[in-house]
Amino acid sequence: MSPAKKKGRITSGEGFTMGENNSLNLSIGALFREDSGKEDIHSAPLEDQKPEKKKVYSERDANSGISYLSRVSLQRQTAGRGGKTVTAVILPKDAKADRERLAKEMRKGLGCGSFVEGGNVILQGDICDRAREWLIKNGVKEVVSGN
Repeated sequence: MSPAKKKGRITSGEGFTMGENNSLNLSIGALFREDSGKEDIHSAPLEDQKPEKKKVYSERDANSGISYLSRVSLQRQTAGRGGKTVTAVILPKDAKADRERLAKEMRKGLGCGSFVEGGNVILQGDICDRAREWLIKNGVKEVVSGN
């Protein structure tokens, strides 16, 4: 036993300390300690707190829908962009592809910036060749390049 306990006076312990002017200082860990022996009936077990995973019912729900397109156009643009070159992925107007999701998939797959502008996916940089390969790999039947 420590000499402080023999005298009946506590000077410090697990998670708390006694200051010079006998002020008690508690740590956050001591306040929220769960091994105190008491069960908290208000807290749910960790298994119940896991977020549910989104269920995927078909391949069409799993991706942006680009694999169902028969034709996509690529266009290199510099006008109105401060001299920067971008690659525009032009989808047919009646295409049911999720353009925001396609932009995100292309951003990850090509390692470039992307966004949706006017119904087209805009890729940052002159990457027409890489974009063509990525689109064909992901199921587009025909990719047409224009200037």
